[in-house]
Amino acid sequence: KNGEKKKARSKTKANVKNETINNYNSIDDFFTTVEQKDKEYERKERERKNVEEINKILSNVQYANEHPELEGTFPFGKMNSTTSNSRGPSFRQRNSVSYTQTNNNGDDNNEEFLCESTSLDQNPFGKKWSEITSSIQEKSPFRKFETYSIKTFIAKADDDLRQEVMTMQMIQEFDKIFSEDNTGLKLKPYEILVTSSCSGLVEFLPNTMSIDGLKKKIINTSHSTLNSFFRFFFSTNLEEAQKNFAASLAAYSVVSYIINIKDRHNGNILLDMNGNIIHIDFGFILGISPGNMNFETAPFKLTAEYVDILDGEESPLFDYYKALMVKGFMAARKHYETFETIVYSMANGGNSNMPCFAGRPLGEVMRGFKERFHFEVEDYNYMNVVNDLVKAARTNWRTYQYDVFQKLTNGILP
Repeated sequence: KNGEKKKARSKTKANVKNETINNYNSIDDFFTTVEQKDKEYERKERERKNVEEINKILSNVQYANEHPELEGTFPFGKMNSTTSNSRGPSFRQRNSVSYTQTNNNGDDNNEEFLCESTSLDQNPFGKKWSEITSSIQEKSPFRKFETYSIKTFIAKADDDLRQEVMTMQMIQEFDKIFSEDNTGLKLKPYEILVTSSCSGLVEFLPNTMSIDGLKKKIINTSHSTLNSFFRFFFSTNLEEAQKNFAASLAAYSVVSYIINIKDRHNGNILLDMNGNIIHIDFGFILGISPGNMNFETAPFKLTAEYVDILDGEESPLFDYYKALMVKGFMAARKHYETFETIVYSMANGGNSNMPCFAGRPLGEVMRGFKERFHFEVEDYNYMNVVNDLVKAARTNWRTYQYDVFQKLTNGILP
């Protein structure tokens, strides 16, 4: 057998030599071709492994959906995955282009930020919006107009923004209620203008960056984790930045739970230069989910990284976060009729073709919506509700699995 193997190897070498002589101009050309084939094989192998891992995640989710009694007991744990440059299929694809428009009050130009350093090599956010607008204004022929200002928008195509408008109307109401009740919770409403059944304008938020974009910029630095970056970037004002993070995280936890917002990957969550969390893109609300997979079952997104920024689950800062949530829930449910009116008006008596209403009984949608205000709970017991929700969000294995899925299919970092 050893002799046969040697003969086979010799024959292979001879074939390679003959092939080199007959089909290639030189040995260098031959090895270049071999190297290209190796790279192509490696690329296909990475894609194959990604597909296998995606199918495994989807299989786990499907099994969990079929066996709800086992929720929380799955032994899947965290899945090892490698970053792929290939972009697989996504649930929703959108085309957008950004541009500037002049007619705004220009409030962003006067913002003060908590970050210590604004040099571009240490600041992944880049230049402050005030610096950018000042540079543009200097070159504008309209720069001397008292009403001159600049505002950015994203132009959305192939996208029905009516659902986004309804969600933003509710977020604006939440923000107004939280402010009037002095809850200390922080939201960031923004403008949305529907221009047709499949297009519109969405306000771009300056001085922010998605968690995904931020991680891609810091991945090869000495502060490669979100917690490490946060403590370095806001080092001189860390306590204030942490309080901003807690206040905004509590606000969006309440809003995400009540409106039942899904598709909460790191491309749809922003961090601003004062440490505030901001959620965007509300294509899946009131019980619908990407691909109708019911992938995300956590009441809201609360990752280990968020908890680390708040100094851990046993810290006073984490207690502060939960206390703010209690205040937010208690303030919101006093105004339930306002939110109910917004949803009913957009549902058009159950005849709306918006995704969150289409093919679903309106009574079922509204019943679930009302239940999430927890009217059956007395004010003094609301902390128990929040503790249960925080525990469910913190230990939910699907949150991490969905982030892994988004990494494999869309390159969005967990």
